[in-house]
Amino acid sequence: HYPFDYTLRTSIDLIDDQKLRLGNSQDLQIYHDGSASYIDDTGTGQLILNTNGSQIALKFGSENMAIFGANDAVKLYYDSSKKFETTSTGIDVTGEIEVGDSHKIGDDGFDNLALISSSGENIIVGSANDIYFNTGATSLSSTGTTRMRIASNNTLLWGSTQILDGSRNLTNIGTISS
Repeated sequence: HYPFDYTLRTSIDLIDDQKLRLGNSQDLQIYHDGSASYIDDTGTGQLILNTNGSQIALKFGSENMAIFGANDAVKLYYDSSKKFETTSTGIDVTGEIEVGDSHKIGDDGFDNLALISSSGENIIVGSANDIYFNTGATSLSSTGTTRMRIASNNTLLWGSTQILDGSRNLTNIGTISS
């Protein structure tokens, strides 16, 4: 336990189950048990990976598993194919999002958003206010034209025409314009 300054001019070879232990309490350990390799931080602080480069990458051989960019995206991969990425405005997901019990959100293959409950259950859309069904939306801030609205007072409107009133009575049945 004596501090020293030494320049290593060769490798340190340790056999399986022998640990490189660092710190006053040997609370950072690097070792291999014959089957897997470990970095164990058993101290009270954080394990911090720091770089002055632009990113930290976790790889399996040449295959990307995760890339953490400095002031940039976090990218997660499956079989070296990017599936999840953070952006300055949120996240981008490639493929489907599975939300337990076979519920999926994704692209239907025709560039349409699909909400699927393949387990025979209902899809519930809830809101404290009105629920709008719009076309022509180009972004979350440009929501397009309302084609149908379920209002919080239990009325159903097709375009601007009310077709079901708050007492669940059909109204204005005939030709409905949007």
